[in-house]
Amino acid sequence: MHLLYGMISHMKSLTPFGVFDWYPEEMLQFDSLNQVALELFRSRGYEKVRTPIIEYYDVLEPAMGPQLKKQSIRFLNQHAEVLVLRPDNTLPIARMVGQKMKPSDTDALRLCYTSPVFRNIDEQSHNLEIFQAGVELIGPSSEKDDADVISLCVDTIQKMGIDDYVIEIGHHDFMLDYPKDEIDMLKNGDYLALGHIPARGGVEVVTDHAYLTHLHGHLTHHHDSLMFNKGLVKGFHYYSGVLFEIISSKYNRLLASGGRYDSLVGQFGVHKPAIGFSIHLNDVQYCLDRSSD
Repeated sequence: MHLLYGMISHMKSLTPFGVFDWYPEEMLQFDSLNQVALELFRSRGYEKVRTPIIEYYDVLEPAMGPQLKKQSIRFLNQHAEVLVLRPDNTLPIARMVGQKMKPSDTDALRLCYTSPVFRNIDEQSHNLEIFQAGVELIGPSSEKDDADVISLCVDTIQKMGIDDYVIEIGHHDFMLDYPKDEIDMLKNGDYLALGHIPARGGVEVVTDHAYLTHLHGHLTHHHDSLMFNKGLVKGFHYYSGVLFEIISSKYNRLLASGGRYDSLVGQFGVHKPAIGFSIHLNDVQYCLDRSSD
């Protein structure tokens, strides 16, 4: 009897692959990271919002794109309606803004969140539950606005205790000359099949792109860590302009990513330009833990 009880107790303690129990010391660190993010976001005028963990799949699906559709975790409710665990924070915030908040042409919305997303596990991630903190700037659309959002992302990463990072900046324009199969090669880093390595370096590699050279001028405090990458590809369907990532140079972890998505909110009823980012707290926590060993 005792052996059977022990086996049952052991089985009940198991969690599905990709989700984890958090011990008290881990929760203290995680709550601290969230607090750092929220305090900095609010100091820059961003207000916290929350969207449901569960959404109607058919509402989000038209704006998702093939990668997010593949990653989404779907199931049926008691009415045989297809639901999805929130696969991304930007999509439901765009839905909320477009369908419910309905800002005017002159309104500027500064929204922030600390919410997990849920995606099927693939070769890029072993986490099914991915914790994020991020912002969405909806309305303003200039090089200065984009630079402010990128700077806020970098400042938050720094304040969390990360000091070994590279800021990679690209633009959707660079993908327009590539056919789909070559874009897939770029996503996979298969430069041998592609036949060349896209230009990557300082502002000199984007002198042919006026927007990025102007953006560089607004990012004066971050030039030492800044790299422009003409091969930077984001997997999500909705990006339309500048793209950026912050990568731990020491542990090669993607700490944050974001970009401009000027058409997304319009798919939910109100046409507003927008830019945002998400900080991947799982990876930030991993780097902090490794650096303290």
